[in-house]
Order: sequence, then structure tokens, then C-alpha cells
Amino acid sequence: MTDPPICPCCGQPIVPPVPDLTPIKQRILDAVKRRPGTSAEELRAIVWDDPSGGPECRHTIFVHISQLNRSLALHGLTMRSEAGGYQIRGVR
Repeated sequence: MTDPPICPCCGQPIVPPVPDLTPIKQRILDAVKRRPGTSAEELRAIVWDDPSGGPECRHTIFVHISQLNRSLALHGLTMRSEAGGYQIRGVR
């Protein structure tokens, strides 16, 4: 598989549209595309922007990221935590 094209402005891979994502997974992907380095806590606040703070289990965001990675892998991409925040990278 070839490496995905890289954005000359931010150095992140250019992410093609990923079909059939749930609204939560789409919000996660959009947040990391807009701001590489977004932490898991920031993603939780973005995804579950309500007074209750979202699901009781703090690990729920990691389940969504893991499932999102399966969809991204079809495009040669992965979302990984680097230096405390999530980045989208090409799969090597």
C-alpha cells in the first residue's frame, strides 16, 4: 500500500472521506483532522458535549477510536496517540 498524500501546511495525511461512520466516530475524526494532537479528554468533551459528561466509563472513547481505526486502515491510515494527543498517520 502506498503512503497517503501529506498536507503541505500541517504535515498530516490527507484523509479521504470515510463512508459509514457513526456520528460519534465522525466527530472524533473531524476533531483530530482539525486539530492534530487532541487528547482523549478533549475528544470526550467534543463527542459528549453535555452536562452529564457522557458515558460513565472513561475508556469508551478508546473503544470508538479502535473501531474508527478499522475504517481508517482501509485507506492506509491509523489514528495513534503521540505525545499526549491523537494524530492521523499512514500505516507502515
